[in-house]
Amino acid sequence: MRSPLLDLPGAVAGDGTDAPVAAHYGSFNAEQRTLESGAGFVDLSHRDVVRISGPDRLTWLHSLTTQHFLELQPREWTSALILSPQGHVEHAMTGYDDGESFWAHTEPGASGSMLEFLQRMVFMTRVELADVLTRLFRRVTWEAVPLLDTMLEDEDESVLAAASATMHDLRFLDEDRWVATMQRALHHPAPVVRRNVVAGLRDYVEQRPEDPDGLLALAWSDGDEVVRTRLRELLLRMDEVAPEHLEQVLRRTEHGVEDLLASIDVRREGRGAAWRAYLSDEGPRPVALVAEPVRPEAHDMSEVPAPDLDDALDLLDDDLGFLD
Repeated sequence: MRSPLLDLPGAVAGDGTDAPVAAHYGSFNAEQRTLESGAGFVDLSHRDVVRISGPDRLTWLHSLTTQHFLELQPREWTSALILSPQGHVEHAMTGYDDGESFWAHTEPGASGSMLEFLQRMVFMTRVELADVLTRLFRRVTWEAVPLLDTMLEDEDESVLAAASATMHDLRFLDEDRWVATMQRALHHPAPVVRRNVVAGLRDYVEQRPEDPDGLLALAWSDGDEVVRTRLRELLLRMDEVAPEHLEQVLRRTEHGVEDLLASIDVRREGRGAAWRAYLSDEGPRPVALVAEPVRPEAHDMSEVPAPDLDDALDLLDDDLGFLD
């Protein structure tokens, strides 16, 4: 399609694929100075434009191209190449991000093949990025969180499996965000997501032993046998060490209390019955069976007088023979 700017005074059409637009307007030097001052323009109306949207678009482009997209600012122009596995240039683009989409300008007629390539990579990249989320958390920290949130809403189970296994890296960024993510994950319709929550519950209990967020009860109430198998040993240990904390789990659990008490009975006959009696207000709460390790108290040495230097030297000389 011929650009109307070719009708401007002095316009000279380009060659080949650039024929629809002006190559210049009669004065190379003057036009160059105008462009360098920021007051000029270049007619790119004949070039193909591809819009790439989505919250993880820059991370995705960063993984596919030769350019560093992670720190690209809105309205900042950049260029990038897409290379073959052998290092040959497959596609070239220039463009900018407007804060919501990346607008990629490419050669006239080249957008079709580039779109086909990008569409093939959409699924592959979701899986690959999910697999390397742990490394992304270490490198870009908070910038990887939106990508995790997006992947936890994916429909592909392989993406969900990789992403949910990575959610526990959030505890190094923000404990509350980590707990909230686990809580949402326990309501996820995909079993693989709920099952992967259990891997972080031991660390959660160490940080919040009273389970104020109700994650243990929520996980056990899920009813998924894989979830319960992975969680059972943690709850049995809690019964032994901190029954007051297990009480909170039992009282919050909506489904499967009897299954948990049966597991306790298998571990120690009669203890499940003691819990049943306590929960029915017919007996005392079971006591701890194993004491948690206690750190030795640090002794305050601030008021202990330091030995006299001469006395110390005499002691070394008399008892150990250190001095001649």
